[in-house]
Amino acid sequence: MPTLHQNDEKSVHHLLVAIEPNRISEPLVRWTHRFASHLGCPWTAVYVQASSNVSQADQLSITQSLNLARELGAEVITTREADVVSGLLRTAAGRNISQIIVGKPVAGRFSGFFREDKALRSLITRSGEIDIHVVRIPGPSSRRPSALSSVGRLPAKEYLLAIGVVATMIGAGELLNPFMGYRAIAWFFLTAVTALALFVGRGPILLAATLSALSWDYFFEMPLYSFYISAPEDQELFACYFIVALVLGQLTSRIRRQEKAEREREERTQARYQLSRELTAADGLDDMIRKAVNHIERRFSARMAVLLPVSSGRLVPHPASAFALSNEEHSVADQTMDRSGQSNGSDQLAKTGITFISLRAHGESEGLAAIRFDEFPISLHERNLLDDHIEQISIALHRWRAREISEMARISEQSERLSKTLLDAMAHEVRTPLAAIQSATSNLVQFGNDGMSVGHYSMISEIQEATERLNRLIGKIMHITRLESGHVKPKLELQEVGDLIRVAEHETRSELQRHNFKIEIAPGLPEVSMDFQLMLYALTNLLSNAAHHTPENTQVRLRASIADSSLILAVEDAGPGIPANLVRNLFSKFSRGPSARPGGVGLGLSLVKGFVEAQGGKVSASNRPQGGAVFTIRMPLHSPNCRPAPVEETQGLVS
Repeated sequence: MPTLHQNDEKSVHHLLVAIEPNRISEPLVRWTHRFASHLGCPWTAVYVQASSNVSQADQLSITQSLNLARELGAEVITTREADVVSGLLRTAAGRNISQIIVGKPVAGRFSGFFREDKALRSLITRSGEIDIHVVRIPGPSSRRPSALSSVGRLPAKEYLLAIGVVATMIGAGELLNPFMGYRAIAWFFLTAVTALALFVGRGPILLAATLSALSWDYFFEMPLYSFYISAPEDQELFACYFIVALVLGQLTSRIRRQEKAEREREERTQARYQLSRELTAADGLDDMIRKAVNHIERRFSARMAVLLPVSSGRLVPHPASAFALSNEEHSVADQTMDRSGQSNGSDQLAKTGITFISLRAHGESEGLAAIRFDEFPISLHERNLLDDHIEQISIALHRWRAREISEMARISEQSERLSKTLLDAMAHEVRTPLAAIQSATSNLVQFGNDGMSVGHYSMISEIQEATERLNRLIGKIMHITRLESGHVKPKLELQEVGDLIRVAEHETRSELQRHNFKIEIAPGLPEVSMDFQLMLYALTNLLSNAAHHTPENTQVRLRASIADSSLILAVEDAGPGIPANLVRNLFSKFSRGPSARPGGVGLGLSLVKGFVEAQGGKVSASNRPQGGAVFTIRMPLHSPNCRPAPVEETQGLVS
């Protein structure tokens, strides 16, 4: 295991992979992703641009590697630095990187390998406590130099410009030499090399300095048309000129690159600030997307369409989009969304002419951006700036969606709280007149028992039955409100399972008298930690439901056993079973089956679930293969005081 970079005791793994414009970059990215997944740590892909000009082939290679890194979950950073090693270490310091991964230099090219090996040794020497992984990627490698090479690759026109400037100075020197002397001509050459550094890169400056020194010696210093320098002071002048030309050219070129990098950073910061201000000031989702589309169009000379997911999972273009997608383009967009990545490959661009970028924030997909550029490909700086804009748009969409969800949750919570308050108030207010009605009807029966007619007695019985049913309903409502408000605190004690079953049988005897009711208790059941009253309510409710939904003279069975370190209480019936459309929401509030008894509101099973789960148990329901339904209560045997009950009290079949 590599040594960690320890800035403090809480440091963790964080990998950084150096992206190079060659064929090993994508395998190197995949290797880093596997390594990061193994360590379970974040990782960052970094490309350091050392040259002012990058060829189109290199740009495509870098873009594909960075897109792959984004798709695999890496943070992607592109930066500009004259020294690639300094750029990597600066980024590593800012991200608390513990390990840097680079590709192994390609052997067989003496000059290129020498430069890369020197840069690699510099990286290892200057990395301090950061570990360096040099990874060999099998397979054919690119002929291009590594990104660790400090010498940039420049187009031929800059070299031609350098040669042209030197040739022009030779012609001008031939005209001015009779009037100024050959030593003054040397300063004209030096001035030209210095000025040239403002427009070209490092390689052309080295070429111009060398050619100008040799040209001055050959055409103007005595003896003419030879590289021989006779006077010692001319030898010193030649050496000083050559050194000064190289140093001035290098410094001027470096300053120009730094100035350009600062300009790009400033432009990037300003663009981010402007977009952030516009998105923050947006009034709703439509205005936000409209401002984002307009900003992308102004800044990148491109048109953008925003596709948002709907409940069905499909992508639907937003009305503020700048253009409409064809069926083929929609197909590519769906494929991009499925793999939650980006489509920037040449094949898809050739088919659609559109760049698809997933709008992702905090690991969640908010939609897809389809961008059609007027000119493609764009520079790495423009692409980096575009990625920043897309990230801001994604975050803005995520925040909007989070606010919407939060607002809906707040409204739902307020509505739920209001309904609980109303139910609770209703339950308490209704119980007082119910008690008065029950007392009055009981007195009527008691006082008029001798002279009451059969019709009067029947009506009073109906009033008593309806009052009792309403009283049970009010009790259930109060139980529900207590459960959902967290006021139900189970009193867990070790209880005999046999006692629980006998009491439940007694309380449901009248409802089960027309059924073949059987009780099966496995031998040696231990005492179980439970709240006796809550469990009694749950069990009697399940038995009452079975009696109601099962035809007369059919079997209802209650089984008690031990399985998987849990007490199993199963109530089985031979009724029609549970409709398929009710299985999922059977224990929800106000869920009622087609054969539910009149006057019920569907709170019984919800209370069963709440009372059982309040004690740490679980309840489930399913249909039996031979017909009917089975409701199962599972109570964990987690109490260390559980002990087997006497066998003779619970053994065998009790009916």
